[in-house]
Amino acid sequence: MARRFFYVCAGLFLLALSYQLGASTATAQAGNPSIVGVAWRLTDGHAYAAASDGSVYATPGYCAGWTRVGQLPAGETPTEVLDGDVGGSMDVMCASGNVYTVTGAIPNISLVLCSSIYGSPSPAARATWGQLKARYR
Repeated sequence: MARRFFYVCAGLFLLALSYQLGASTATAQAGNPSIVGVAWRLTDGHAYAAASDGSVYATPGYCAGWTRVGQLPAGETPTEVLDGDVGGSMDVMCASGNVYTVTGAIPNISLVLCSSIYGSPSPAARATWGQLKARYR
């Protein structure tokens, strides 16, 4: 009976010791995203800002608060916000080379793929052995 009591006490002691050695305060891993760019959209008279996480915010100006109004598709990282004087459009440039244009009006805006700097994707067809030999001769 004394042996069991000893094992239980030793187990509790080791559990407490391992907790004290490995415990740390939980902290958030992600902070607020940084703002990539801000531009004024003439069509609806709002300023828009794109954040590094792909969120798009808008304000009517005059020290009014910012409201989250849109989100770029997953995997797109904005690098620049372009305001257009012609036609009042506004575009968001992404690191992938894709350009999204803001359509609609507050609060119902959407980001639509407008164009890509790199053009269409390369074909996925694999080259044959003969094509590879001819290419590198």
